[in-house]
Amino acid sequence: MDINEIMKKINESMDKMDLVTARRSIEHNLDLINENRHLLRRNARSLFKILQNTEIEKIRGIGE
Repeated sequence: MDINEIMKKINESMDKMDLVTARRSIEHNLDLINENRHLLRRNARSLFKILQNTEIEKIRGIGE
C-alpha cells in the first residue's frame, strides 16, 4: 500500500469515528506517516501525535 492509500484510509477512518482502525493503521506505519504527516487531516494528526508520544514513552520506560 502506498503512502497516499494509507493516509486516505486513516483520514476516512477518522471521519467515520473508527478510531481503532485509524490507530492500527498509524501504529503499523509510524515512520512512514511521520515523514508525511502533513497529508493527515487535523483529527488524524492529533491521534498520530498521541500515538507517537505513547511509543516514545514506551521506549523510554516512562509509561510503565
